[in-house]
Amino acid sequence: VPQVPVDMAQRFEHGSAIHEMVQRHLRYQANMSKFRFKFDAEVSTADTPLGKRYGITSSCDGVCTWFNDDGTPLLRIGLEIKSEAPDSWAKLKAPRPKHVEQATVYQACLDLPLMYYMYYNKGTQQETPMNGTWMLPFNKEIWASLEDKIDRVLETHYSGGPLLEGKKAYHCSWCPYQHDCQPETQARKSLEAELKEED
Repeated sequence: VPQVPVDMAQRFEHGSAIHEMVQRHLRYQANMSKFRFKFDAEVSTADTPLGKRYGITSSCDGVCTWFNDDGTPLLRIGLEIKSEAPDSWAKLKAPRPKHVEQATVYQACLDLPLMYYMYYNKGTQQETPMNGTWMLPFNKEIWASLEDKIDRVLETHYSGGPLLEGKKAYHCSWCPYQHDCQPETQARKSLEAELKEED
């Protein structure tokens, strides 16, 4: 199994440190709050019905819950933390589509009506504000599209085909299963098979 590239490992390490810092701060705020507020970090999707159905074993960076006077949950908001270099930060106008897709999976699994996309500027320590641009409701259309893709990937997997339909994507570079999937090799084999059939 090939090792994760060093630059990608460093990015993850730096991103993890930022995640831990933000999570620690929110945990402190929850503990000091005079309101009924709770913060949970790294909330797993694995034991949810959708997590079990689709084998989704990831975790949401955080879930903020506000409670009524009687202790029942009033509002739950998911938290997705992303760190950005200053140049990338300057170009951000809204959450990146790939991040929205990722967080939509968490929203579906954890039944989260809202997701706050906190982008953190590595150069200035600025964060995106909690407003309508960065706080998005659960999008049923995006989830339907993702669920369809998950179904196709699982069907392909169980039938012994290439998991990514021969297409290498950004996340392949750190995926621990790339040696098994081998999207580029599978794509070449598919093309060769098609050419043989045409002859």
